[in-house]
Amino acid sequence: MRVFSESKWEASNKGDKLNEQLFNEYSKNQKKNHDSKLGNVKLSYRNQLVLKNEKNSKKRQKKIINIDKNAVSEKLKFLSKHNEKTSNKNALIKNLAKACDDNNQNDFQTADYLVADFGCGEARLSNSVEQNVTSLDLVAANDNVIACDMAHTPLLTNSCHVVVFCLSLMGSNLSDYLLEANRVLKKDGILKIAEIKSRFENVDEFMMSLKDYGFKSTWKDISHDLFYFMDFKKVSDVDRQNKKIPTIILKSCLYKKR
Repeated sequence: MRVFSESKWEASNKGDKLNEQLFNEYSKNQKKNHDSKLGNVKLSYRNQLVLKNEKNSKKRQKKIINIDKNAVSEKLKFLSKHNEKTSNKNALIKNLAKACDDNNQNDFQTADYLVADFGCGEARLSNSVEQNVTSLDLVAANDNVIACDMAHTPLLTNSCHVVVFCLSLMGSNLSDYLLEANRVLKKDGILKIAEIKSRFENVDEFMMSLKDYGFKSTWKDISHDLFYFMDFKKVSDVDRQNKKIPTIILKSCLYKKR
């Protein structure tokens, strides 16, 4: 006769425990699946945000690159065409410094002045004066140049005494360059512009328009055949978000066949 070691009640109770164990395992698996799906949803949403941010960043970067390419192309074309008269920009820098002396400006006579050279090229101005010159351009020609978008430089607000634009008001966003010059200049700081004559439709209107950018004209020399020299003083800070500020546009450089 076969003897059972457990009663029917014990067997039933054991079966219930087994069912409970199976149910708990099933519940855990369901929770894991739910968490996994929820995690996938969160990950998918996060990836979408990352991709969206990357796309927006690429669009902004593409816009900046397009502007920079236009500015660089125009500037290189200018320098190559006028190489004989500018001696690779060095002669113009000498004229710029000489104009300061003739005008008794003392702009480059104060040794502790901080100068920002926007669109510096090969940073030759920094080698021509004793002041501390921060050389900025869209492309770094050498180790002395900081490559950046000149509409958004790494310079601190109200940190510079002098800002120079020497053949560098190029590209389609030169208004942004002037607003950046206003930002980095100290109150009563000096803005110096040396630009080719043929780019101005009306130089007096150009000088008047800089009032909207927080600058007051203090001096000009338009007696040269090829270049105009202008000085301005910063009289006020300007909110670059102000959409009422008129856009400034200069003509493309005109070249004569030689």
